[in-house]
Amino acid sequence: MKKVFTKKRIWVTVSILTMIALWWILAETAFRRSLAVPAPPEVLRQMWISAGTGALWLNSFNTLWKVFAAFLISLVLGFGAAVAAVKSVRVRYFISPIVTVVRAVPTMGVILILFIIIRRPETAAIVIAVMMVFPMLYEGFYTSIKETDGQLLQMARVHKIPFNRRLTGIYAPHMAPYFFSSAAAGVGMCLKVVIAAEIIGIPAANTIGTAMFNAQQILGQAGLIFMWVLVTVIIGFLLEATIRGIGRACMPWRKK
Repeated sequence: MKKVFTKKRIWVTVSILTMIALWWILAETAFRRSLAVPAPPEVLRQMWISAGTGALWLNSFNTLWKVFAAFLISLVLGFGAAVAAVKSVRVRYFISPIVTVVRAVPTMGVILILFIIIRRPETAAIVIAVMMVFPMLYEGFYTSIKETDGQLLQMARVHKIPFNRRLTGIYAPHMAPYFFSSAAAGVGMCLKVVIAAEIIGIPAANTIGTAMFNAQQILGQAGLIFMWVLVTVIIGFLLEATIRGIGRACMPWRKK
Protein backbone atom coordinates (compact mmCIF):
# COMPACT_ATOMS: atom_id res chain seq x y z
CA MET A 1 0.00 0.00 0.00
CA LYS A 2 2.85 2.36 0.90
CA LYS A 3 4.57 1.54 -2.40
CA VAL A 4 1.42 2.42 -4.38
CA PHE A 5 1.03 5.69 -2.45
CA THR A 6 4.66 6.64 -3.18
CA LYS A 7 4.19 5.93 -6.92
CA LYS A 8 1.06 8.04 -6.95
CA ARG A 9 2.84 11.00 -5.33
CA ILE A 10 5.74 10.72 -7.78
CA TRP A 11 3.51 10.71 -10.86
CA VAL A 12 1.27 13.50 -9.55
CA THR A 13 4.39 15.61 -8.94
CA VAL A 14 5.69 14.82 -12.44
CA SER A 15 2.33 15.81 -13.95
CA ILE A 16 2.26 19.15 -12.11
CA LEU A 17 5.87 19.97 -13.03
CA THR A 18 5.15 19.08 -16.68
CA MET A 19 2.19 21.49 -16.80
CA ILE A 20 4.27 24.27 -15.23
CA ALA A 21 7.13 23.62 -17.68
CA LEU A 22 4.79 23.76 -20.70
CA TRP A 23 3.24 26.98 -19.37
CA TRP A 24 6.67 28.56 -18.91
CA ILE A 25 7.88 27.46 -22.36
CA LEU A 26 4.77 28.88 -24.07
CA ALA A 27 5.09 32.15 -22.15
CA GLU A 28 8.74 32.55 -23.17
CA THR A 29 8.31 31.50 -26.82
CA ALA A 30 4.94 31.63 -28.61
CA PHE A 31 3.43 34.40 -26.45
CA ARG A 32 6.56 36.33 -25.50
CA ARG A 33 5.84 39.35 -27.74
CA SER A 34 2.09 39.57 -27.18
CA LEU A 35 2.42 39.14 -23.38
CA ALA A 36 -0.90 37.23 -23.51
CA VAL A 37 0.55 34.43 -21.37
CA PRO A 38 2.74 35.65 -18.49
CA ALA A 39 5.51 33.45 -17.11
CA PRO A 40 5.02 31.74 -13.71
CA PRO A 41 7.34 34.19 -11.84
CA GLU A 42 5.20 37.15 -12.96
CA VAL A 43 2.02 35.41 -11.79
CA LEU A 44 3.60 34.60 -8.42
CA ARG A 45 4.73 38.23 -8.10
CA GLN A 46 1.14 39.39 -8.69
CA MET A 47 -0.07 36.92 -6.07
CA TRP A 48 2.47 38.21 -3.53
CA ILE A 49 1.36 41.80 -4.14
CA SER A 50 -2.33 40.86 -3.88
CA ALA A 51 -1.73 38.96 -0.64
CA GLY A 52 0.14 41.93 0.79
CA THR A 53 -2.68 44.38 0.03
CA GLY A 54 -5.31 42.00 1.43
CA ALA A 55 -7.23 41.76 -1.88
CA LEU A 56 -6.37 38.06 -2.20
CA TRP A 57 -7.92 37.17 1.16
CA LEU A 58 -10.94 39.48 0.88
CA ASN A 59 -11.92 38.35 -2.62
CA SER A 60 -11.37 34.69 -1.76
CA PHE A 61 -13.54 34.96 1.38
CA ASN A 62 -16.38 36.73 -0.46
CA THR A 63 -16.40 33.95 -3.05
CA LEU A 64 -15.91 31.03 -0.68
CA TRP A 65 -18.85 31.75 1.62
CA LYS A 66 -21.16 31.49 -1.40
CA VAL A 67 -19.47 28.26 -2.47
CA PHE A 68 -19.97 26.73 0.99
CA ALA A 69 -23.59 27.92 1.19
CA ALA A 70 -24.43 26.51 -2.27
CA PHE A 71 -22.62 23.25 -1.55
CA LEU A 72 -24.39 22.64 1.78
CA ILE A 73 -27.81 23.44 0.28
CA SER A 74 -27.11 21.10 -2.65
CA LEU A 75 -25.94 18.40 -0.24
CA VAL A 76 -29.12 18.56 1.85
CA LEU A 77 -31.45 18.76 -1.16
CA GLY A 78 -29.61 16.01 -3.04
CA PHE A 79 -29.64 13.59 -0.12
CA GLY A 80 -33.26 14.35 0.79
CA ALA A 81 -34.43 13.93 -2.80
CA ALA A 82 -32.46 10.67 -3.17
CA VAL A 83 -34.01 9.18 -0.03
CA ALA A 84 -37.50 10.23 -1.17
CA ALA A 85 -36.89 8.81 -4.67
CA VAL A 86 -35.79 5.45 -3.27
CA LYS A 87 -38.88 5.24 -1.05
CA SER A 88 -41.37 6.38 -3.71
CA VAL A 89 -41.47 5.57 -7.43
CA ARG A 90 -43.71 8.60 -8.00
CA VAL A 91 -41.10 10.91 -6.49
CA ARG A 92 -38.41 9.35 -8.67
CA TYR A 93 -40.50 9.83 -11.81
CA PHE A 94 -41.22 13.43 -10.76
CA ILE A 95 -37.56 14.31 -10.11
CA SER A 96 -36.13 12.57 -13.19
CA PRO A 97 -37.27 15.14 -15.83
CA ILE A 98 -36.18 18.03 -13.57
CA VAL A 99 -32.68 16.58 -13.26
CA THR A 100 -32.50 15.94 -17.03
CA VAL A 101 -33.57 19.50 -17.89
CA VAL A 102 -31.18 21.11 -15.42
CA ARG A 103 -28.26 19.02 -16.72
CA ALA A 104 -29.10 19.86 -20.34
CA VAL A 105 -29.52 23.64 -19.95
CA PRO A 106 -26.25 25.56 -20.67
CA THR A 107 -24.69 27.00 -17.53
CA MET A 108 -24.32 30.45 -19.08
CA GLY A 109 -27.99 30.44 -20.07
CA VAL A 110 -29.05 29.64 -16.50
CA ILE A 111 -26.81 32.39 -15.15
CA LEU A 112 -28.22 35.03 -17.51
CA ILE A 113 -31.84 34.05 -16.86
CA LEU A 114 -31.48 33.98 -13.07
CA PHE A 115 -29.69 37.32 -12.98
CA ILE A 116 -32.73 38.80 -14.72
CA ILE A 117 -35.12 37.16 -12.24
CA ILE A 118 -33.04 37.58 -9.07
CA ARG A 119 -31.70 41.09 -8.66
CA ARG A 120 -29.33 40.28 -5.79
CA PRO A 121 -26.07 38.97 -7.36
CA GLU A 122 -24.98 37.06 -4.23
CA THR A 123 -28.30 35.21 -3.97
CA ALA A 124 -28.37 34.53 -7.71
CA ALA A 125 -24.84 33.04 -7.61
CA ILE A 126 -25.86 30.63 -4.83
CA VAL A 127 -29.09 29.59 -6.59
CA ILE A 128 -27.24 29.01 -9.86
CA ALA A 129 -24.59 26.85 -8.16
CA VAL A 130 -27.29 24.80 -6.38
CA MET A 131 -29.09 24.18 -9.67
CA MET A 132 -25.89 22.96 -11.34
CA VAL A 133 -24.61 20.79 -8.47
CA PHE A 134 -27.88 19.30 -7.19
CA PRO A 135 -28.29 16.77 -10.07
CA MET A 136 -24.74 15.47 -9.54
CA LEU A 137 -25.22 14.91 -5.81
CA TYR A 138 -28.75 13.55 -6.19
CA GLU A 139 -27.69 10.88 -8.68
CA GLY A 140 -24.67 9.89 -6.56
CA PHE A 141 -26.77 9.51 -3.42
CA TYR A 142 -29.61 7.74 -5.22
CA THR A 143 -27.23 5.18 -6.75
CA SER A 144 -25.51 4.51 -3.43
CA ILE A 145 -28.79 3.97 -1.54
CA LYS A 146 -30.38 1.91 -4.32
CA GLU A 147 -27.39 -0.42 -4.65
CA THR A 148 -27.07 -1.16 -0.95
CA ASP A 149 -26.95 -4.94 -0.44
CA GLY A 150 -30.58 -6.06 -0.29
CA GLN A 151 -29.75 -9.37 1.40
CA LEU A 152 -28.02 -7.60 4.28
CA LEU A 153 -31.00 -5.31 4.70
CA GLN A 154 -33.40 -8.25 4.62
CA MET A 155 -31.34 -10.08 7.23
CA ALA A 156 -31.30 -6.97 9.40
CA ARG A 157 -35.09 -6.76 9.22
CA VAL A 158 -35.52 -10.46 10.04
CA HIS A 159 -33.29 -10.13 13.10
CA LYS A 160 -34.99 -6.86 14.04
CA ILE A 161 -31.76 -4.89 14.12
CA PRO A 162 -32.49 -1.26 15.14
CA PHE A 163 -32.46 1.35 12.37
CA ASN A 164 -29.52 3.27 13.88
CA ARG A 165 -27.38 0.12 13.74
CA ARG A 166 -28.51 -0.57 10.17
CA LEU A 167 -27.60 3.00 9.29
CA THR A 168 -24.08 2.80 10.74
CA GLY A 169 -23.39 -0.85 9.90
CA ILE A 170 -24.94 -1.25 6.42
CA TYR A 171 -25.94 2.03 4.79
CA ALA A 172 -23.01 4.21 5.89
CA PRO A 173 -20.15 1.86 4.78
CA HIS A 174 -21.82 1.35 1.39
CA MET A 175 -22.77 4.98 0.80
CA ALA A 176 -19.53 6.58 2.04
CA PRO A 177 -17.46 6.08 -1.16
CA TYR A 178 -20.29 7.48 -3.34
CA PHE A 179 -20.88 10.31 -0.89
CA PHE A 180 -17.31 11.57 -0.69
CA SER A 181 -16.65 11.11 -4.41
CA SER A 182 -19.79 13.09 -5.31
CA ALA A 183 -19.06 15.70 -2.65
CA ALA A 184 -15.50 16.27 -3.93
CA ALA A 185 -16.74 16.72 -7.51
CA GLY A 186 -19.67 18.86 -6.32
CA VAL A 187 -17.61 21.36 -4.35
CA GLY A 188 -15.29 21.86 -7.34
CA MET A 189 -18.30 22.45 -9.58
CA CYS A 190 -19.74 24.91 -7.04
CA LEU A 191 -16.53 26.94 -7.09
CA LYS A 192 -16.47 27.19 -10.91
CA VAL A 193 -20.15 28.07 -11.23
CA VAL A 194 -20.05 30.72 -8.49
CA ILE A 195 -17.03 32.42 -10.08
CA ALA A 196 -18.67 32.31 -13.53
CA ALA A 197 -21.79 33.90 -12.02
CA GLU A 198 -19.66 36.59 -10.37
CA ILE A 199 -17.97 37.44 -13.68
CA ILE A 200 -21.28 37.83 -15.51
CA GLY A 201 -23.24 39.39 -12.65
CA ILE A 202 -20.51 41.82 -11.51
CA PRO A 203 -21.61 42.02 -7.84
CA ALA A 204 -20.67 45.10 -5.85
CA ALA A 205 -18.63 43.16 -3.28
CA ASN A 206 -14.99 42.24 -4.01
CA THR A 207 -14.89 38.66 -5.28
CA ILE A 208 -12.62 36.46 -7.40
CA GLY A 209 -15.00 36.71 -10.37
CA THR A 210 -15.19 40.51 -10.15
CA ALA A 211 -11.39 40.74 -9.90
CA MET A 212 -11.04 38.61 -13.05
CA PHE A 213 -13.50 40.80 -14.93
CA ASN A 214 -11.82 44.02 -13.83
CA ALA A 215 -8.37 42.69 -14.80
CA GLN A 216 -9.69 41.72 -18.24
CA GLN A 217 -10.95 45.28 -18.79
CA ILE A 218 -7.49 46.75 -18.23
CA LEU A 219 -4.96 46.31 -21.06
CA GLY A 220 -1.80 44.48 -20.06
CA GLN A 221 -3.25 42.79 -16.97
CA ALA A 222 -2.83 39.21 -18.21
CA GLY A 223 -0.65 38.45 -15.19
CA LEU A 224 -3.47 39.45 -12.85
CA ILE A 225 -5.99 37.26 -14.69
CA PHE A 226 -3.65 34.28 -14.57
CA MET A 227 -3.04 34.98 -10.88
CA TRP A 228 -6.76 34.70 -10.07
CA VAL A 229 -7.05 31.57 -12.22
CA LEU A 230 -4.15 30.05 -10.26
CA VAL A 231 -5.79 31.06 -6.97
CA THR A 232 -9.01 29.35 -8.10
CA VAL A 233 -7.11 26.18 -9.02
CA ILE A 234 -5.36 26.12 -5.63
CA ILE A 235 -8.63 26.70 -3.73
CA GLY A 236 -10.38 23.99 -5.75
CA PHE A 237 -7.53 21.56 -5.11
CA LEU A 238 -7.57 22.28 -1.37
CA LEU A 239 -11.35 21.89 -1.10
CA GLU A 240 -11.39 18.57 -2.97
CA ALA A 241 -8.31 17.30 -1.10
CA THR A 242 -9.94 18.18 2.24
CA ILE A 243 -13.13 16.26 1.40
CA ARG A 244 -11.19 13.25 0.12
CA GLY A 245 -9.00 13.36 3.25
CA ILE A 246 -12.08 13.35 5.47
CA GLY A 247 -13.40 10.47 3.39
CA ARG A 248 -10.23 8.43 3.92
CA ALA A 249 -10.43 9.11 7.67
CA CYS A 250 -14.07 8.00 7.75
CA MET A 251 -13.38 4.87 5.67
CA PRO A 252 -10.37 3.18 7.30
CA TRP A 253 -11.38 -0.18 5.79
CA ARG A 254 -10.55 1.12 2.28
CA LYS A 255 -6.89 1.51 3.24
CA LYS A 256 -6.53 -2.23 3.70
